[in-house]
Amino acid sequence: MRSFTLFILGLAFLPLPLAAQTPLPVPIDVPAVQVQGTFLVNGSPASPITSEQGALEFEGLLGPGAGVPAGSTMAQAYGPISMVPGTYQPTYSFQSSIFGTLPLNGRVPIGPWVGVDGTQPFDFDIPAVAVTFDVTLNGAPFPVDPVLMNDLSVLVLRHVATGDEFEIGSTLSLPFTVQIVPGIYDLVYEYRQGTLHPVNPHATIATGLDLSSGQTVSLDLLAYTHAASVLVNGVPFPASPTQYGTISIESADGSDRVVLGPTYESLPQRYLLAGSYVLVYEQVLGAASVPLNTRAVVDPFITVDEPSPGRFVSVSNTDIPMSAVTIDGTVNGNPFPASPTTYGNWVAVDDQGNETLLGETFNSTLARNLVHGTYDIVYRWQIGGTDIPRNANARVVTNHPVSGPTTISFDVPMVELSVTTTQDGAPIPVSPTNYGTFELQGIDPADRFPFGSTLLGPTISGLLVPGDYDLIYNHANGAFVPQNTNAIILDDFNTADARVLGVDMPTTRITPLHTLDGQSFPTGTGDSAALFLRSPSGGEVPLGTTDEIALADEVVLDGTYAFEYEWMSGTQIPRNGRERVGYFSTTPEPGLGLGLALGCFALAGVSRRSARSAGSQAPTAAPRSP
Repeated sequence: MRSFTLFILGLAFLPLPLAAQTPLPVPIDVPAVQVQGTFLVNGSPASPITSEQGALEFEGLLGPGAGVPAGSTMAQAYGPISMVPGTYQPTYSFQSSIFGTLPLNGRVPIGPWVGVDGTQPFDFDIPAVAVTFDVTLNGAPFPVDPVLMNDLSVLVLRHVATGDEFEIGSTLSLPFTVQIVPGIYDLVYEYRQGTLHPVNPHATIATGLDLSSGQTVSLDLLAYTHAASVLVNGVPFPASPTQYGTISIESADGSDRVVLGPTYESLPQRYLLAGSYVLVYEQVLGAASVPLNTRAVVDPFITVDEPSPGRFVSVSNTDIPMSAVTIDGTVNGNPFPASPTTYGNWVAVDDQGNETLLGETFNSTLARNLVHGTYDIVYRWQIGGTDIPRNANARVVTNHPVSGPTTISFDVPMVELSVTTTQDGAPIPVSPTNYGTFELQGIDPADRFPFGSTLLGPTISGLLVPGDYDLIYNHANGAFVPQNTNAIILDDFNTADARVLGVDMPTTRITPLHTLDGQSFPTGTGDSAALFLRSPSGGEVPLGTTDEIALADEVVLDGTYAFEYEWMSGTQIPRNGRERVGYFSTTPEPGLGLGLALGCFALAGVSRRSARSAGSQAPTAAPRSP
C-alpha cells in the first residue's frame, strides 16, 4: 500500500491508500487570471509612433523566457491577457527608437517584484533619464582620417546588476545624449575599424557609474602605441611556421583581447588604451621547441602607459620560462595498457583553469614542454574499459610545481563498483523497448560518465577512481520503467567504503488529470501548453499537452515534484513561458505541507551524505528524492 499527499497552490489533500498496481490520480489545476494595463514612460503614455518601440514582460520566478509578454510600448496598453497568478518582475527591452523617447537598455527590470492576482490593473511605467556622454581621446575629439574617413569606435553600457550590455552611440557623434533606465553601469569602449583609434575590442573604461539621474559623463581616454618583445627561455622563438604560438595582450578577465601575432616573427606594435594588462601565450602548432600550453598567462604585469623619455612607444619585455615535463602514470601500481584501443588522456590544468592536452596513457614516454607554473593532472577515459577507469574527469595530481625539467610520477587508484538495481523490489526486465540508463557523477562537475543500463541486467559493474559519487538514472525508452531524467537515486556514496551496492527504485504510476481553473482545457481551438513534472535535482518528466482530452499514465520515481506549465500557442490559456503551478509528493511524511515540498526545491542540487556500509554483503541504500 502507498499513500501520497497532493499540493496544488497550497491545498493539501488527505493521504489516500493505494494498491501497488493502481494508477494514482494526480489533479493538476492550472489557475488563470486576466490582467490588463497601460504602458507609461516616466508616468506619461508611451509614444504610439511605429519607430518608437520597446517590449514589456512579466518575468517569472524561473527567469528570462519563463514569463508573460505584455506587448509593445507602441500599443500604449495591453490586455486583457491570461496568466498564472503569482509573483513577477516587470521588465523592459528596447526594440527601436528614432526620436530617442525610449531607454536603450537591452533587457532590464523596471520595478520591484509584484504580486499579480487579476484583481486590479497593472501599469508598466518605464523610468528613463537622459545622460550625455562626452568622451575624448588624448585630450581631443576622436580623430577621423580625412581621406579614408573610416575610423570608428562605439561606446557600450553594461548594467551592473544584470550584466546586460547595449550600444549607446559611436565616436562619430560624440558628445551625444541617450535615454537609459536609471541604475549603476560600467562604460565600455569597442574598436570597430580604422587606423587612428585604439584597437581594444572590449575595454571597460569606467566602472560603477551611478546614472540614477540626468547628468553628463565626461572622460578623457589615454592611448599609446605599445611594443611587446617575447622570448622563450631567454632566446627568440623558432622562426618556423611549424613550431609556434600566438601572443595576445588582454584585460585581467579576458574580456578585452588584442592578438599581437605569431611567435615566429616580430610582434607588431599596437595602439592601445592605457592601463594594466596580462600577456597570454597560446600554442598553435608543434611542441618540440615551444610550450604546449593551449593558453597560459605568461606575464601578469603588462602596463601600457606614456613612453619613457627618449622613446616613442610603450615597451614590455617578457621571457617565458619553459621546461620539459614527463608524465609517469600507473594504474593500481601497474603500467597502463600499451594499446590504442584501451586508453585515457592526460590533461594539465594550470592555476587559472586553463587546460592542455598532454597525450594518451598508452604513451609510456610522454614528455611535453610546459610554461612554468603549478598544475593539476586530470585523467579522462577515451576508449576501452576492461582494465582502466571510466572517469570523464578525475583529478589525480594536484598543485604540482613546474619550475624546471620535471617528472610527475603518480599512481591512479582503481576499484570495481558493482550496483544491483531493482524497481519496486523486483528485477527490471531486460527489454530494448523498456529501459533506463545510469550515470555516475563525481565531485568534479565534469566527472560525469555512463555506468551501464537496465539492458545489461539487474547488476552492472564498472571500473573507476575511488571517491564520492552520485548514481543518476535517465529514462531511455518505454512506459514501464521510470520516466525520470537526471534523477539522483543514490547520493554521496563513497566507493572506498562500499563497492557492492543494492539500490531499489520505488515508483508510482500516476494518472495526470489536468484542468484550467477547475474546468476542462479548451480543445480544437489552437490553444495548447505542455505540462511537466520537475524534480529537485532538475530532471523533468513530460506529461503531455493541455489540448489532449486525457493524459497518459506515467511511471515516476517516488519523491517530491513540482508541476510546470509551458505555453505553446493560443490566447485562451495562460501565456506563461514556464511557470510552476503546484507540488505533490508520492511519499509524504506525516504532516508534510506545502512548505516542506517547497523546501525540497530550495535545496535542489544540495547533496547530502547517505549512510555508508562496508563489507562483502551488498548494502541496500535508501534513494534520495529524484
